[in-house]
Amino acid sequence: MAQTTQCPSCGTTHAESTLTQALYVCPVCNTYLHMPARARIALLADPRSFKELDRGLVSVDPLHFTDRRPYLDRLAEAMATVLAELGAEAAGRGGRGGEGVAR
Repeated sequence: MAQTTQCPSCGTTHAESTLTQALYVCPVCNTYLHMPARARIALLADPRSFKELDRGLVSVDPLHFTDRRPYLDRLAEAMATVLAELGAEAAGRGGRGGEGVAR
């Protein structure tokens, strides 16, 4: 089954292929939606040119920061959701128009 995303503004449900084609802008209400890192990379880098760097890099809490919830709990939650899919951040080298670029 195709993956779908619901627009938080108008409530319309869109297939992933529709959002990819629309560059993650809702075709109904023009709201900008979250674009996964892999989709951004595919849009900006030449095919097969992106090489991810520091994939094993993880955040730590050397200051033992706590507000309403311990920082390590927040990190664990983020890793289990957004970051696990590489949806939030990716660093690497790739090419654009045959030229090397880094992000």
